[in-house]
Amino acid sequence: MQQQQQKQKKKILLVDDEENVRLSLGFWLRRNDFQVTLCGGLEDALAALRREAFDYVISDFRLTPRGEEGVRLLEEARTAHPRSRCILVTATPPDELPAAVRCGGLFSLYQKPIDVFELLRLLGAPLTPAG
Repeated sequence: MQQQQQKQKKKILLVDDEENVRLSLGFWLRRNDFQVTLCGGLEDALAALRREAFDYVISDFRLTPRGEEGVRLLEEARTAHPRSRCILVTATPPDELPAAVRCGGLFSLYQKPIDVFELLRLLGAPLTPAG
């Protein structure tokens, strides 16, 4: 009975090639009651998408120094799991992003550096303070 009343945790696939960003965001997301899968690159993230559906897919725009793999990942996520909310994060200035990214409508665009509390609000999480 108690398990039925317990709210199902929202599942997030978090993809960033920078380990410190991945671990820090993963910590805060877990602390705020999300179930988080962390991936450092495109192939691992695509494998995770093949295994399960996520409520949110959050990906860095560039997963390699020259690439735009984050866009491909979010397009794949949308195809495989149309109900997933996709968020693309980037340090690239908006005017330097391809037009398809700025105007695509397939995902939300979030500019780095990431404000954890703003991201949690975007995800609809009640905030849990540190400590």
